[in-house]
Amino acid sequence: MVRQDRGRLNFDEGDGYRCRGLGSDEQFQARKAKSLLGIEGGSLEDLTRAFQLKLTAEGHDFDVESRPNEALFVIRACPWYEILKSSNRTDIAEVIADRICRMEFAGWIREFSPRIAFEMRKRLCVKSDNCNCCEFAFMKG
Repeated sequence: MVRQDRGRLNFDEGDGYRCRGLGSDEQFQARKAKSLLGIEGGSLEDLTRAFQLKLTAEGHDFDVESRPNEALFVIRACPWYEILKSSNRTDIAEVIADRICRMEFAGWIREFSPRIAFEMRKRLCVKSDNCNCCEFAFMKG
């Protein structure tokens, strides 16, 4: 079951939640990152380490701040947004951020723990957010 409360998405284990064509790809990436990094657990710290590998491999310019109950990611440059800009398709950026990015985070969370929540706080590619970065957090649920 996917629950949304105050902008947070929570994903429960065994709920059958899937987005056709997306969920399994993200879970595959997460499993591969776990394997490459020798991660066997499903903690917030494990997810943070693995997700950093993904962002680095894809060419994101980012920082992460680990706090006791959350990992805060700040992305200053996103290769996917750069592709949209170079192809003059920024008009679909908000749709991408709302659907694709959230689905991607959901797949990673499913691979690590149903007790981890996600919150998108700022979006680089959404004009109404009026910011120069994406900011999101993985949190202990």
